[in-house]
Amino acid sequence: MKIIRISNDEQPEFDRELIASLPASGPRYTSYPTADRFHKDFNEQEYIRTLELRQAGALNKPLSLYIHIPFCDTICYYCGCNKIITKDKTRADEYLNYLEREMDLLAPHLNGKQPLAQLHFGGGTPTFLSDGQLDRVFSMIHRHFNLLPDGEYSIEIDPRKVSRETVLHLGRLGFNRMSVGIQDFDPKVQQAVNRIQTVEETRTVIDAAREAGFKSVSVDLIYGLPHQSLESIKPTIDTVLGLDPDRLALYHYAHLPHIFKPQRRIDTAAVPNSEEKLDILQYAVQRLTEAGYVFIGMDHFAKPDDELSVALREGFLQRNFQGYSTYADCDLIAIGVSAIGKIGSTYEQNERNITDYYAAIDQVATPGNVGRVSGYGWGMGYLGGIAILLLIVAVAGTDIGPDGVRNSMLLCGAWTVLFTIPLFVAIKDRPVASPPPRQSPLRAYRDLIGSVIRIHRVSPHTTWFLLASALFRDGLAGVFTYGAVLAKLVFGFSTGEVIVFGVVANVVAGLATIVFGHLDDRTGPKRVILISLGALVGLGSCIFLLHDRGPVVFWIFGIAMTLFVGPAQSASRSFLARLIPEGHSGEVFGLYATTGRAVSFLASSLWVLSLWLGSFLVPAGESAVHFGILGIVLVLAAGLVVMIPVREAQQVMHRG
Repeated sequence: MKIIRISNDEQPEFDRELIASLPASGPRYTSYPTADRFHKDFNEQEYIRTLELRQAGALNKPLSLYIHIPFCDTICYYCGCNKIITKDKTRADEYLNYLEREMDLLAPHLNGKQPLAQLHFGGGTPTFLSDGQLDRVFSMIHRHFNLLPDGEYSIEIDPRKVSRETVLHLGRLGFNRMSVGIQDFDPKVQQAVNRIQTVEETRTVIDAAREAGFKSVSVDLIYGLPHQSLESIKPTIDTVLGLDPDRLALYHYAHLPHIFKPQRRIDTAAVPNSEEKLDILQYAVQRLTEAGYVFIGMDHFAKPDDELSVALREGFLQRNFQGYSTYADCDLIAIGVSAIGKIGSTYEQNERNITDYYAAIDQVATPGNVGRVSGYGWGMGYLGGIAILLLIVAVAGTDIGPDGVRNSMLLCGAWTVLFTIPLFVAIKDRPVASPPPRQSPLRAYRDLIGSVIRIHRVSPHTTWFLLASALFRDGLAGVFTYGAVLAKLVFGFSTGEVIVFGVVANVVAGLATIVFGHLDDRTGPKRVILISLGALVGLGSCIFLLHDRGPVVFWIFGIAMTLFVGPAQSASRSFLARLIPEGHSGEVFGLYATTGRAVSFLASSLWVLSLWLGSFLVPAGESAVHFGILGIVLVLAAGLVVMIPVREAQQVMHRG
């Protein structure tokens, strides 16, 4: 890292003439990069890859953690922060559930418990949380990170709602730095911005912080608020100096009511003009530096013995996304809605809207665990199917007539509805900004073809996989569809034996699918698919060749086949989930379902064709049903062959 030495041995020069020569307006600056620099193209997979580079040591820097608490119980009209106004403390409980889940999702990519050089709670109002809720957040932190004796652990405080006891509790948790919001002590200004705060409230928390052993207390002021003037700001600054903070920030108020709705409640005519704001700023800089504070830069002041002042004198002062720092070279992990982090040279921001943030966390599968999630889902599907089968058998027995079939269908429908209710209740969806227009069937098919062409241009391996999966998924469906036919007609199973075999087969398939899900995440879904298809082709061929050896052949090789049917289906979906180009999930999974339907005739057609050809090869009067196995095997083999050259998502990423 290149270090530029700077010095600040002289009093800052406030050059009004130079300021007047600058353009009349410029971009609103609160942090760097500015808000308009962020875009949607940086996706989850890229973020994980960045974290894994850090884990590998390529970006190995000290670690900082930022946690955003968006809640406030009252609204300050000037505020442009991402916030939620509510007096309902229980809303924070749900939010903490999602913070915990976000930390759990990040944990596998952090290479164990990491030491924290810095920790910062921002908002909103972090002290909106109760002591118990703060305890819960720290339990999450301690589970994934190690706090250091010399670390910087800070929190933003609203003195209006914080008691001495709470500040002492914050000290016991590990906080050692505090930022106290003041803005202005003038009652008229406070009334205009809806922030009524007394000097005594402020003094109480600052004194409590010193009692608790906080290393640093910083206060925030804002100039440019309605009804402020050069004369009105002087008592506020004098009072603040009497509080003796270690650091002081003097922020400029940007009146942007067209962007921030709460600012529409502020009388624009009462906002001081540019000359008045410059008068306030010039006086504040002069008064604070005369009082012994060092002008760090832009809007920050610190005592001469503060770490920032020392770094400035020695030429090592740095600035990160959030402001001046002696730890600007830290990697920053950001947790919570709208939180902004930085890993290496990459900046990342979470969803800004709370509903979108919850929906993003509720996306159960991630590139790191999609194999296990898919395997668990498919596996539980098999086990759930067995549960409903056993229920039907318990009610109607094994000899089910037409009425029993109809009743079974009704029971299955009720079963499906019952077990999908938790999904719709628990999972939050992202609202659709603008629903697509209604289309005619002809236009829909035309758009479908266009989607295929467009996706092929972006990711040709996606379209090749759709073709391969369409083939082998039809073969997988044929395994279960015609398995009962083979058991009964070729191997002489009774109806009861077929049901028992089906129960065993589905249990084996369910458990195998769950187990293979872990292999999927470790080795990649393509390997699982190829192993499964290769095993199915081999085992199916064995059943054909040994069909005349009796039921034991079907028990051994048929059950063995069920070990690989579920894993192939599960890995197929996880493969696609990893391969889909950003922003194309809906249409690609739609194509996945459509292509499967498009070739659904293959297994049945080749089953019939194999039976017909087999009838010419067996002696007259003998059954040729076992030849149908070859039709299923052929479909599986075709899918295997087409699948071999398809690249996995990681391979495509590395290539490009």
